Amino acid sequence: MLSVAKSVEQSVTIAERDVELIDYLRILWQWRWLIIGGPLLAGFVAYLIVVLMPRTYRAAVTLLIAESKIPPPQGSDSATIRISPETFEEMIKNQSVAAEAIQRFELTTFSPSLTPERFLQHTLGVERRTGANLLVLSIRLPDARLAAEVANFVAQKAVALNTALNQRDTLATKDYIQQQRTNAKDAMEQAQLALVAFKREANLDRLHAEQRIALDTKARLAQFHSDTTTKIQGLQANVTELRKALTNQEPLLTAKKSIVSDPVMLMAARERKTDSLKDLSTVELKSQEINRVYQQIQGNLIKKESTLASLNNQRQDAEQKQKDNDQLLVDLERKVADADARLEELTRNYQLEKTAYELFVTKFNEASFSVASRAADLKVVDPAIEPTQPHGLGPLTSAALAATAGLIVCVLLVFFLHYLQHAKIAESL
Repeated sequence: MLSVAKSVEQSVTIAERDVELIDYLRILWQWRWLIIGGPLLAGFVAYLIVVLMPRTYRAAVTLLIAESKIPPPQGSDSATIRISPETFEEMIKNQSVAAEAIQRFELTTFSPSLTPERFLQHTLGVERRTGANLLVLSIRLPDARLAAEVANFVAQKAVALNTALNQRDTLATKDYIQQQRTNAKDAMEQAQLALVAFKREANLDRLHAEQRIALDTKARLAQFHSDTTTKIQGLQANVTELRKALTNQEPLLTAKKSIVSDPVMLMAARERKTDSLKDLSTVELKSQEINRVYQQIQGNLIKKESTLASLNNQRQDAEQKQKDNDQLLVDLERKVADADARLEELTRNYQLEKTAYELFVTKFNEASFSVASRAADLKVVDPAIEPTQPHGLGPLTSAALAATAGLIVCVLLVFFLHYLQHAKIAESL
């Protein structure tokens, strides 16, 4: 009771004045057994834990991510094709490699038994060195020699896997481009065969020759029609003039004469002893003869009309031939236009396929270099050796760290308990 009262009195006294360093020391002195016993207990427990726990050994292998010495293709960004170190980290953490390592080195005998998942989570570690293309592959096992062997085995498997992936990537890319080039060559050859076959079947030279002949025939018929029309117009004018002249002529010419005026008739009358010659003088004799001018005009007219009819027939025949030739020319022009369009299409297709094939031929080696420039090699620069010291802190170091941590916790706990005690006293007053 006296100690509690004394403690209460000290607390009240401290509360009534400013807190000084001596006050903190007094509080710590009051709880000295807790401050001394707590760190000692924590250090002792840490020492026992480290001593009793199985020790593990850490073996590490340093791997270098060596970028390709082949420059990237022109125009490509090297930063975009570079493989990040995180990719190699995930590639090293391979379940198949983990299972092979467990089986090869009989890691299932450890307790607890290792599985590929536990191996990747607790046994295998991969760290990346900042600022360098270096990866540190570490293996933690109770056996130092076994840890080094497993570390070197996993590193070699990772290097072999990276090499195989690079080779498969290169071969797959080359095979793909080769297949594309072969397909492009086949397509070009098919387009070429189609073009040659069309040229042979279409016989464009014959069509163009027939078209030229039809055009010449059209010009010749047009000239013949024009000349015939001109002749017909001239003949029509001549026929009109001849018909007009024919209307002015009589077919027969009539000649009138009396018996008296004709000595022969007069003599005959006298021999017959005609009674009155005076009466015979009133008698007129008429004689008709063919009008030669009329016959000549009529002959010319018939000849002109016959010629005109022949020219009309010739002009009609020329007009019909013009129609037939025009239809033939239209058909030829359509055939030539279709053939030219088809020829242009086949030629364009052939040129496109040829350009595509030449592009694949040109890009084949470039693509191979592009794949090689993206490939990065994984190399072992520092293999693992058998560690001589266990991994982690020693028993004394662990005890010292635990004691230090316990001291800090105990000091904080003392001040917390002192605060609670002071709060209760304040409430009681």
